[in-house]
Amino acid sequence: AMLRSPEIALSAVGSILASMSLDLSVYVSDLSKTFSTNLRSKDDNTREDAIEATLALGRQCSDQSAVESLLESIFGVLNGSEGKISLNTMKVSLLTAAGGLTESGVTGGGVANLAVVATKLYVKFLEVEAHEGTLVTALEMLANWAAKYSNQIPEQFISWFPKGMALKTTTSGVRSAYLVCLACSLHTNTLSSAVPLIPSLSKVVDNAVKQSAQVAIVSEAVHAAACLVKIAGVDLATEQSLAELLTLVVDTEKCMFYQEKFLAGAGAAAHQSLTSLITTLLISHMDKVGSIPTPMMRSLAICIMSSVQCLFCQKTCRSTLTPD
Repeated sequence: AMLRSPEIALSAVGSILASMSLDLSVYVSDLSKTFSTNLRSKDDNTREDAIEATLALGRQCSDQSAVESLLESIFGVLNGSEGKISLNTMKVSLLTAAGGLTESGVTGGGVANLAVVATKLYVKFLEVEAHEGTLVTALEMLANWAAKYSNQIPEQFISWFPKGMALKTTTSGVRSAYLVCLACSLHTNTLSSAVPLIPSLSKVVDNAVKQSAQVAIVSEAVHAAACLVKIAGVDLATEQSLAELLTLVVDTEKCMFYQEKFLAGAGAAAHQSLTSLITTLLISHMDKVGSIPTPMMRSLAICIMSSVQCLFCQKTCRSTLTPD
């Protein structure tokens, strides 16, 4: 059935694979081509079915090489192995499937190894893609993998990040996506590998200081600042090099992040980054904060309530759209 009419069979394949209790790693070579090819179908439903089938297959695979093969098959199609892809909706389906493979059956160090492989594949795509929406999707999916880095951020991402941020064609939305992606990669073991990105991140904050009335520009800066205050925890020398930034972000009267206009106009992602920024300051840089200023705590409360409201609205929307 998969060979004769894959677009019809795919609607059931995802559910069948998900219900199995077998390790399907050995079958990836047989199924990956069909799934990947249908991820670029002109039919929306077929692409959705192909995403579901691909992710179900990934969840049933515990072998790292099998999931790696599945990733490479997806990016092969994305890069034109089945013919050039001109529709961005097709690219988004392929990128989404690749990003969803973070939930594969692979465990332990294999997940971090896959994250490195996925990063190389995504960076190569970012180097040649120009469409804003597709770039944002690619970075959102890469962020899923970035959260899986174990000891360091891959060199491919570190090298590309400043270039991607500085491209003349890079919009504010894409820059924010880059910054959020980086934020997802930062934890205790990876912080030191992000030190080379300090100049690029500092430039974003400096730009917002000069254009503090622009909510989109300040949103970029809050993402960058959230990253920088974490990187400041690498060692004393790094913290001292970021002394000017730390002075800015604890000054609730001068810092643009705590102003009413920004808090009212910023989106959910910026609120989340501001929450991360304030939390890091209170936990790791309390000596700089001193007595907790009311504007900082008020901003934290607004961000948290905004996130809760956003989740409530999403739940309400799903309930409304779901038939009884």
